[in-house]
Amino acid sequence: GELTLFDTTGLSEEIPGSKCHRGYQNNGGVCVAIDSANEKFYNPKYFLEDINQIRKDYAQKYSVPNMHQLVWSNEIFQFLDTLEYTNISQQSGKIWRHDLFLGSAYFNALSDFEGMNDPYFKKSTKAMITTFLDTTTSDSSTLDSLELLNPYQKFIQCAPKVIGGSTKMICVIGPSGKAKLFDMDTVSRAKNVVGSQCAAKYTDEDGLCVPEDSSKLSFFGNPTDFVKDVNVMRKTYAHKFNVPNMHQLVSLARTINPKMADASFQVWKDSLATIAKSFDETRSSPKARVTWRYVKTVYSGIKEAIEMEVEENLVEMNQEHFLEFISNGNSNSHVGLLELLNPLQTHIGCAKRMGPVESYMLCVLGDEGQFKMWNLKKNSVKPGSSCKNGYKNEGGLCTMPIPTTRIPPKKAPQTTDAAQLFSSGIIQIFITFIVFFL
Repeated sequence: GELTLFDTTGLSEEIPGSKCHRGYQNNGGVCVAIDSANEKFYNPKYFLEDINQIRKDYAQKYSVPNMHQLVWSNEIFQFLDTLEYTNISQQSGKIWRHDLFLGSAYFNALSDFEGMNDPYFKKSTKAMITTFLDTTTSDSSTLDSLELLNPYQKFIQCAPKVIGGSTKMICVIGPSGKAKLFDMDTVSRAKNVVGSQCAAKYTDEDGLCVPEDSSKLSFFGNPTDFVKDVNVMRKTYAHKFNVPNMHQLVSLARTINPKMADASFQVWKDSLATIAKSFDETRSSPKARVTWRYVKTVYSGIKEAIEMEVEENLVEMNQEHFLEFISNGNSNSHVGLLELLNPLQTHIGCAKRMGPVESYMLCVLGDEGQFKMWNLKKNSVKPGSSCKNGYKNEGGLCTMPIPTTRIPPKKAPQTTDAAQLFSSGIIQIFITFIVFFL
């Protein structure tokens, strides 16, 4: 919005048209749009390129091992387009976070990124950084442009919203709802290897974790990968805390099919998935927290999300607050992603919930109605040593043996006696014919 003229002294030695913006080319000293039909006030493509370049620069500078490339998400746009700003503020911090660009700041949002965030990067101790994050997020529910440096985020989408009579640009970033940035201390920078901790289906490219095939990415994620990753985390914590009864979550019925590469296929367990589709937490349900429990989440990034949830609740939260958190969750709500680590749960069913207030995956777990935390004192019992009847210990996780029934092979059609007699007669005639001519 500022008035900027060219050098009017007549002494400039610059070549006319030599510093055209992206998407423009020099045409006789004038910068002309290469594709004028699709040129916009500020092309989102350039905005995304700038963000990812900044993420790569900071990943290299601070040896960030898991900085992921952001991609546009049409799934976010589906709910962001109709979401009121007040609801965005209420839901931010659950399965996604947001950034707010005021006025024309969207156009210039990244032009002085380092200068705008220099105060944060000057904080010298981890305690100072933690205090800053806690204070900022509690006051405004957003870290502003620092949200763009959350290494766990993989998706972004922006849309204009009318706020207080003026139009502002809102960007939603996911799938992490936590205000999490990277370590900047000297020890971490020396220990970490940039690009060494990319998520599955991502590869390191000069310090940035880039998706192998962005067309297959989904903000909500893949249900099969989700269940697999959750069980990996259940086994991980079973070993870390010597949990004797951590059971595998099964999402459904399995059918053995020799023709399939993994010899099985999965579908959501019907009863729990049906509950997930219709459950309304604003209304009482007689079986909620009695025979099943629930949690709101997304499928993508679940391993990292569980790690952060465990760190927040088991490491950073004091025992009194943690017990109060568990008690409240058992009485009238849930305990967040810790629900996915309830040792005695054995089944899960999920459904996508899209609404004007919030959008998420609702997962229902059974058949336990209460959340029961494992012993946090790391006792000497062995993981998987106390499985339910019918389950067996497989590497510390109590698993249900896969049924041995197989799909019977197709039988060859049986021939009738008449057909067999006819076939025998034809063969006899053929042999007689050959002998006759010999």
